Amino acid sequence: MLFEPQHRPRVFAQPPGSDLARDLVDGLVDRCRDLAPEILARTEIYVSISSLRYGLRNQFIERGNCLLPKFIF
Repeated sequence: MLFEPQHRPRVFAQPPGSDLARDLVDGLVDRCRDLAPEILARTEIYVSISSLRYGLRNQFIERGNCLLPKFIF
């Protein structure tokens, strides 16, 4: 489980001009570091534009050996 249960919503933000794909992949990899390696393969990421999907995929590929999550467009 990536997050512990809580009663209030989780809101994540990043500053304007930052690289969304890089920041998202950095955050996911950091959260999954202590979990089983296949947890990323069971993760689904919903994206609204294809350029973000390609950016996320490329960020994962640049990291080397890891299983890719499922991107839902």
